Amino acid sequence: MDLFLGEYITLSQLAEDVRDVLDDAFAASFWVVGEISSLSTSRGHTYLTLVEQQNHVIVAEIRANLWATKAKILDDFAKVTGEKMRAGMEVLICARLRYHIRYGLSLDILSINPLFTLGALARKRRETIERLKTEGLLKRNRAVQMPLVPARIAVISSPTAAGYQDFIHQLAGNSGGFVFKPTLFPAHMQGDKACQSILEALDCIRLQDHRFDVAVLIRGGGSSLDLSCFDEYDLARAIAQFTLPVLTGIGHDKDESVCDMTAHTALKTPTAVAQHLISLIEEFDSQLLDMEIRALRNSGLQLKLESDNLYRIVLQLKTSVSRQVSRRELVLQRASAGLPAGIRGMLQRLDARLDTLYSTLKRDPARLLIDRNRDLKSVIQKLHEDPLKRISLQRVEVEALARTTRAMDPKNVLKRGYSITRYGGKAVHNVLEIKHGSELQTEVYNGLITSQVISVNIQEKEAVSASAEEE
Repeated sequence: MDLFLGEYITLSQLAEDVRDVLDDAFAASFWVVGEISSLSTSRGHTYLTLVEQQNHVIVAEIRANLWATKAKILDDFAKVTGEKMRAGMEVLICARLRYHIRYGLSLDILSINPLFTLGALARKRRETIERLKTEGLLKRNRAVQMPLVPARIAVISSPTAAGYQDFIHQLAGNSGGFVFKPTLFPAHMQGDKACQSILEALDCIRLQDHRFDVAVLIRGGGSSLDLSCFDEYDLARAIAQFTLPVLTGIGHDKDESVCDMTAHTALKTPTAVAQHLISLIEEFDSQLLDMEIRALRNSGLQLKLESDNLYRIVLQLKTSVSRQVSRRELVLQRASAGLPAGIRGMLQRLDARLDTLYSTLKRDPARLLIDRNRDLKSVIQKLHEDPLKRISLQRVEVEALARTTRAMDPKNVLKRGYSITRYGGKAVHNVLEIKHGSELQTEVYNGLITSQVISVNIQEKEAVSASAEEE
């Protein structure tokens, strides 16, 4: 390895030489465009990191400083753009290159052109809207059906915001006495953390969306600045694709935000959102009242029709019964004239009962029909019960016969050790039927035995008995 024996310079000398070169080359201020990737403040000073991206890849990066003496630049910027300077913004700054021998290269900001940023924000907003439109997301959440009674509400808001308190008070004080169940999901509603914080709240609601009817995104009571997060593509897209209807009331004084465009219903203030929910339930309550009135009216008309029909039926029944009774009386009178006195007396008694029945029928035919119907039901019940009893007794008899039949089954007899011997296919009852050398088949419980007769022994008493039977 060669030993270095020449001259050298120190690191500080190198840094000072670089500083001198840069100071000479960039003595004058210049305008430069960059995107703010990070921003922080300390003791009145603002420290930024500016980047340039191509296809979402950082190709250049440099630090920038806005000293406290130039802090008024930030106020002027907010007045023109309507928003505070934040990460993600594209800015056009007038700066001077500064090289510090310890802290390296940076830019000292001398001025910022807010009109450039305003145009960049407007351009980005237009691009976001066009992208959502191309993806078919602008009206997607409006297609989610709004419940008839949106009483269970998932609320995304800052818990300390005046708008949130206004929203709760408006719901609680509704004149209809409707009960709402709001649940707060806290989130930052302005600043660099707003977009991510709201997205996290939406994710939390989505995991338990069965517990809620609607989601509400409200802001209010704060500054009109720092609202650009509601123009962010990621947040607008999440609202468009949300599983519940999303209502917004974020207090824009100017044009509606992109989130307003993708929400189911956009209103100006949290109070307006609360009143809208109340009006939806009032409308449903009114519809229920109308339905109740119509139902009562229709039921009254139906009862009137049925009552009129019943009255006509009773009149027809009275007339029909009267005619039938009159005809029967005439027939009985003619028939009784030629009958013996005893029979006439019986007929008179029957006629008296008929008169009583007729009087009862004229007074209350409906009641008589009810009594007769009850008697008929009693008879029908007895008719049903008697066959059931008979069937039950017969079932017992059948089961007893079945047991006897099973006991007499030849197979069961064979199981007990008995056998059947056949000759020529017929059961052998007498040894006289068998000759020497005959082939027999004996059936036992589990098979057949084939055998040949060697000898036949005849018991004397059996032979005599058999001969007698044959004679």
